Amino acid sequence: MPYFKVPLKDNRFIIRSVILDIRSLSPKEVKSYIERVNFEGENRSVVSALIDTGATNCSITEDLAERLCLKPTGQCTVGTAGHPIECNQYFILLGIPVSEVYGMQKIYDEKSGQQREVPYGVTHFKAHFAQVSSMPKQEKVRGFDVIIGMDLLGKMIFHYSGNPATSQGELTIGF
Repeated sequence: MPYFKVPLKDNRFIIRSVILDIRSLSPKEVKSYIERVNFEGENRSVVSALIDTGATNCSITEDLAERLCLKPTGQCTVGTAGHPIECNQYFILLGIPVSEVYGMQKIYDEKSGQQREVPYGVTHFKAHFAQVSSMPKQEKVRGFDVIIGMDLLGKMIFHYSGNPATSQGELTIGF
């Protein structure tokens, strides 16, 4: 069974995922994405995604939908902490990491004139069909563009090891 591990950081599980606009792909291309795991070099958008077991459905930011020129497939009402809101819906292929090569590499930051470490990795993904709703635009930065909710997470197996009280731990996800 393919699986990957995600470290708990700042009390969140953030992964890199791949998004493809399914409406821009031919049926043959869709089939090829579903059958393989290596999207290296493909026309894809790699984004940060929050694993959220409290979210019923997957969603993307409206900013991401605009950047990817996604065309809405409809609208839906989404319940939020404040009140229900109307949001656009999109049909996408969402790539979840199957194997993750994660590490840090040093780069030279020309703006600051200093070396710094940046993460690298994640090259293999499993594509999932997903109908997602958009999250309304916000002034503050979320740190992620996608929420992976229980509609997709319910198809996976989880194992959490660690202590959330100390913000340490790791989530292993398999499917």
